[in-house]
Amino acid sequence: MYEIDDIKSVLRRLGVKTSNQGYQYTAYGILLALKNKDSLAYITKSLYIDIAIEFHTSWKCVERNIRTIVDSIWKTDNVELLTQICNGNRIPRPANKEFFNLMCQYFERKSLKETSKKESSNPGRCSQT
Repeated sequence: MYEIDDIKSVLRRLGVKTSNQGYQYTAYGILLALKNKDSLAYITKSLYIDIAIEFHTSWKCVERNIRTIVDSIWKTDNVELLTQICNGNRIPRPANKEFFNLMCQYFERKSLKETSKKESSNPGRCSQT
């Protein structure tokens, strides 16, 4: 359904440097959030912990590095993509939790568009019994 490579591609298009440790944390966090929306309810007690376990670090390090990534994204030159992610609006820099929500909504909209394109390119297919 959602691929980590798609998430990383969007982050790179937003100007995130792959050498930044927060790049990995952010991509993995978005993937986890897409798989389980409940993880966003208690971001510090669930999402950051899960990321920290995966990357053998502390949740505080995860939070700080993701905050750095979000800061860098809001200074991006790719305003068009950033506006798409924010559903057509240019908003002030969000908190990490809001950023994850925006990214999840963006990937869900993108997935719906791709699904509807596939369905419209294959109309009227019926299975024979």
